[in-house]
Amino acid sequence: MGHYWYSNMKMAISSIGVSRFMQYILGGVFIFSGLQKISNLNGFLLVVKNYKLLPASAENWIAIILPWIEFIIGSLLLLGIYIRHSALSAFMILILFILVITINIVRGIEFSCGCFSLSLEKSNKITTIGWLLRDFILLLMSGYVYWNGKKIIIENSQRRKHG
Repeated sequence: MGHYWYSNMKMAISSIGVSRFMQYILGGVFIFSGLQKISNLNGFLLVVKNYKLLPASAENWIAIILPWIEFIIGSLLLLGIYIRHSALSAFMILILFILVITINIVRGIEFSCGCFSLSLEKSNKITTIGWLLRDFILLLMSGYVYWNGKKIIIENSQRRKHG
């Protein structure tokens, strides 16, 4: 009976540890990405326009709001506040990013991702596949953090109770 409890506890601790690691990685990625865009909103607006998916009025709003949303999600993940909500928000944004990149690949439009650099250097097939792969990995990480977020919340509340 003791061995069973120990192995379950060990598995729970390891999944919490992996989830926390992913939570911090995601938080850092979203903060960095958001800050890159916030520091040059005009440059990010050009990247958004380069996607050729939205009306001009929507492009302006996206260029202003999206970087702050990324920064807030990243900050919440890094600070461990609203972990599940933040991970779910990251998951939804990453789905949006994957869709936008995929749409432009299918349309045959050369574009700049604008994810971490505001360079308008055009993509090629290798870079766009790399962007999709990166976003898919981040999507899986955000899903894992969301899935294990309840365990982290329980662990945090137990720590507060026991000092």
